[in-house]
Amino acid sequence: MDAFYLPDASDPDLFHPTELTRGPWSPDAQHGGAPSALLGYVIEQCEPRPGCRVARVTVEFLGPVPIAPLRAETRVTRAEARVAQPGRSVELIEATLSSNRGPVLKATAWRLRPVEPELDVPTEMLPTGTRPGPATVTPSPDHSFPSTQPVGFHTGVEYRFVSGAFRTPGTGRVLDSPALPDRGQHLAQPVAAHPRRR
Repeated sequence: MDAFYLPDASDPDLFHPTELTRGPWSPDAQHGGAPSALLGYVIEQCEPRPGCRVARVTVEFLGPVPIAPLRAETRVTRAEARVAQPGRSVELIEATLSSNRGPVLKATAWRLRPVEPELDVPTEMLPTGTRPGPATVTPSPDHSFPSTQPVGFHTGVEYRFVSGAFRTPGTGRVLDSPALPDRGQHLAQPVAAHPRRR
């Protein structure tokens, strides 16, 4: 399995989740990261405007996102997006994911045109030191997500803790990224590729 969702061949608004979307709490429900990333993709595809970028996305869960057959014994999620507040340099985009039970996630996103020219920030205000990243943080056994499900979102994402761990009480910092060999067209976008930041 090398994708969280497979696009429907005949309907660009339908997405078929794979077992990699399964959450750790129930074999019948998706982890919230996968449909949130899908909403990020849908938002970025909504009437794209050159020179603009998505600046903020807010996702609301309206209930569990089921993994259940909708058609041909597969689970299908319908995605919709529209521009709610058009503007020259700032727009509000709304998106919804629905299952056969109705809407399960809603999102709003602000899309804006960056300021021209970019701000000139004094060197003394810039961060210093080494930024944590895949080259500086090594995975360890403590980095595995605790789950009773053999396959799910936790097996499709790589976690590298800078501090803390899943089973360690308290705060932690973690880098997470898709662990799939080919993220595919639907997870290649900047917003969709990083569903959650901790």
